Amino acid sequence: MIWGWLLPGSAFISVLFFVILNKLLKRKRPKLKIDEKENLPSFKEYAFTFLNFGVFALIGLGMDYSQIGGFLKMESIRAAGEQNRWFLIVSVFVCLGIHDIYFYLTHRLLHIPFLFKKVHLIHHTSTNPNPWTAFSFHPIEGVIQIGIVPILAFFLPIPELAVIIFTVFMSLLSVYGHCGYELRAEKWKGFEVFNTALHHQQHHQFVRYNFGIYLSIWDKLFGTFSPFYQKSLKQLIEKNKGS
Repeated sequence: MIWGWLLPGSAFISVLFFVILNKLLKRKRPKLKIDEKENLPSFKEYAFTFLNFGVFALIGLGMDYSQIGGFLKMESIRAAGEQNRWFLIVSVFVCLGIHDIYFYLTHRLLHIPFLFKKVHLIHHTSTNPNPWTAFSFHPIEGVIQIGIVPILAFFLPIPELAVIIFTVFMSLLSVYGHCGYELRAEKWKGFEVFNTALHHQQHHQFVRYNFGIYLSIWDKLFGTFSPFYQKSLKQLIEKNKGS
C-alpha cells in the first residue's frame, strides 16, 4: 500500500526541492534565470496544485487496491531481491520511453481548441512558470498526466521498483521544466536530444511549440520545435559566461 502516498508525495517533494533550489539560485546564480521578471506563485497555482495532489492520491489508492486484488501486471516490490538488476534498469528506461511518447501525444491532444479552452488553459495562465506551476492544472489534466503510472502498472510485467523510480524521476523532471532556471544550458553536444527548462518555458511563452517532456525528437519530427530555442539558449550561455 504505497501508491496512495507515493504519487502525491513525490510530486510535493519535487515542488519543495525546486522551491528551495530556486531560492539558492536567486542568491548565488541569478543569471541562470530564464526570464528576469519575478515569477512568484499565485493563489490559483497553490489551489490547483493541492487539488491535484488529492487527485494523485485517489489514483494511487486505486492502484493499491488493484494490487491487493491482483489486477496489476507489475511484480511486487517484495520480489525486488530476486529481480535481475539489468531487467530493473531496462524497465525504468522502458517506462521513460513510453511516457515520452504518451506525454507528447496527450499534450498535443490538450491543445485541441475545445480541450485547451476547457481544460489546459488553466495550466497556461502562467507564461513565466515557477515550481508550483508544474502541477497547477485542471483535475481532468491531472488524471491524464498521472495516468501513465497506472497504465504502466496495469499492462507491463515489470518490477514495481522500476515504476517507483520512474514516478520519482517523472515528478522531478516535470518540476524542473517549470522551475524558471536553466540548469543545463551548456550541455555536451551529445545531450542536445534531451529537453531543458528553457524548452518547456518557451512552450508556456509561445504555446504552439515544444510539447515534449524528455526528448526533443518528437517536436522535431512533427514540426513543433521552437524556432527561437537555439537563439535563446545561446543567449543564456553567453549571459552565464559573463558572470
